[in-house]
Amino acid sequence: MTNEPSLSDAESNLRSFAEKEAQVVKEKSAELYHNVKSKGEDAAACADEYIRKRPLPVVAGALVFGLAIGYLASASRREPACLCSRLRGHLDDATDQARDLIPADLLGDLSSGLSRFTHHLKFW
Repeated sequence: MTNEPSLSDAESNLRSFAEKEAQVVKEKSAELYHNVKSKGEDAAACADEYIRKRPLPVVAGALVFGLAIGYLASASRREPACLCSRLRGHLDDATDQARDLIPADLLGDLSSGLSRFTHHLKFW
């Protein structure tokens, strides 16, 4: 007789190997999930802390981001024009509306913060 494994032994060995590998993959996936979740929670906590300490620059950045997204969304529906003049027009409109809504002392602080922010933008 030969020492060759039977078909059922080979199947059993293969099934055992696959189950062990599946368990290893499951454990590594769970570990990776927890690591990513932990880092995401840490990033969210840092962002929350940053926003609470510096709300005006964050609001200004969100405003600029919103203007840029609005411009890109509406650019396909309008006739072509210079990007700078369009952005300037939108910024002037937003400034006029802000003057109506925001108290003068707060507007001065916001204006100086936006001025410092826009100074660092290369395309502006």
